[in-house]
Amino acid sequence: MAVITIREKQPTETGFAASLIFEGGEYPINITDPFIPQQEKLLEWYFEEWLTYPMLNAQKAEAAKTSVINYGESLFNQVFQADINAYSHYRQLRLNLNQVKIEIVGNRYPLGKTG
Repeated sequence: MAVITIREKQPTETGFAASLIFEGGEYPINITDPFIPQQEKLLEWYFEEWLTYPMLNAQKAEAAKTSVINYGESLFNQVFQADINAYSHYRQLRLNLNQVKIEIVGNRYPLGKTG
């Protein structure tokens, strides 16, 4: 089974630096939050409130559902399309994604400390 690892390295002002690791290749990436706080609040509302009471605010819920797609596409681009060689590795694996494992490895930093 092929493994793709996303390993957090250190926080940055806007997110965190990480490594995208494939068998045979490692690529530096930077991850940032794709949304502004207002968009984050919409997702929070959608996942924490609307799914509990789905009969309310259908138009707002539809906007939130669409934003989930945009959020995911933005993160995908940050991870896999930041480097043409990394994207090439991904394209080779995507033909058999049921045989691919994705690991996300984070760091735990004490409050107020980084690195």
